Formats: sequence, C-alpha cells, structure tokens
Amino acid sequence: INTSNGSVTTISSASQSSSNVLANQTIDNRKNHYYFVNGAQQLVKTDLATGTTIAVVTLSNTAASYFDLINYHCADSTLYGLSRGIATPTNPQSGNVYFSKVNPVTGSVTNISTSSIANSVLMSRTTIDSKNNIFYFIDGASQLKGIDLASGTMVSSVTITNTAASYFGDIVYNRLDSTIYGIARGISTPSNPQSGYLMLARINPSTGIVTNISAASVGTAYVVG
Repeated sequence: INTSNGSVTTISSASQSSSNVLANQTIDNRKNHYYFVNGAQQLVKTDLATGTTIAVVTLSNTAASYFDLINYHCADSTLYGLSRGIATPTNPQSGNVYFSKVNPVTGSVTNISTSSIANSVLMSRTTIDSKNNIFYFIDGASQLKGIDLASGTMVSSVTITNTAASYFGDIVYNRLDSTIYGIARGISTPSNPQSGYLMLARINPSTGIVTNISAASVGTAYVVG
C-alpha cells in the first residue's frame, strides 16, 4: 500500500488462501518473508518481493486447538504466538492460553509456558519488547500481559484503564523510545454506532494506564485484521 494516497498494489499473481485469521500476520525481516495463518489453521509463508507462496504447513499442537497472534522476533529468528483451546467443552469460559512458538518448516507448535496464562485473548495484534524480550498481549478481560520469551513466565499483568476511551488494542512496541503504542477507541453516542472515535495512544505496561496522544479523533472506525 502507498501510505501517501492509499493505493493498493497486488504483489501475488494468484490467491494464496480462501480465508485468513484476524490479527495473524507477521514479517521475517531477515529473510523478507511474510507469514499469515489461514482459516484452515495453516501457516502460509510468502516471498515479499514476488508474492510467491513459498510454503504452506498445517499447524499442529497436541496441547491446544489453535495457534494465533503470531509475532516474529528478529533477535532469535523465532515465530512466537498464543496457543488456545477450551478446557471444558460445555463451558466456553474455561479456556486455556499458552505462550508458544512454531517451527515454520514443519508447523509444529511448542508451548513455552508450563501452565495457562489466560482464559481468553482479544483478537488484536500482539507485540514484542525487543529490548527486554517480553511478549505482550491483551486478554479477554482487558488486561495487558507480559510474557518472558525464554521461560514463558508471566512477568506482568495489569488492567487497562483509559478515562478518555472505552477500548485499547492493536499494540505495537517502538524500540526507539521503548514505548507501546496502540489505538484507543469508543462510541460517542450509544444510540449511534457510527459516532465512534479513534485516538493514537500509549500504555504504561507497569500500570495499565493509557494516555491518548491524538488531540482529536483520527477516525470513526477501523478494520481489524
């Protein structure tokens, strides 16, 4: 996409999949590969320059049903993400979430955390603090959770609070200023869902406090994916 005018140029000469999973894309910036997970729980690897599909492997994890919210870490050339499933089929709230990594050649997913780190996740982008080697995600209870990359241990868990917006998500860590940015959003008029507002914001991972950076709304809605 041309960020100046919004013009989109198709790179692939043919379709790579019939569906994809929300917030499940990342780039290996060492090898210039684009990864995404399709609706069949397959990891698709694409060449950034040509748009050619390099490999498609089925994700497999004996300890979970799904693998989502992938993020490539340049320092160790590893694809991290979250494995999840339902512990009790009759109770959708009894979910298990594990911090995991995937072998992009075989599709084999390995859980790093030894126990569940959440009951559910927000299908919103995850990010990696590349200075401190911490994987951040937002769970279904609107908590920002930090996970140690090596051990899978939870190093922080804070409730997200923002007095000027209702929701916060799509987080991105900026190594230059060691800050986690994201989008704060909400509805101005409850009876009018189109009266939404969006603010560029930052979050303090130690307290969960979100501070809006934008002085005014930068949009009324946005696309997740």
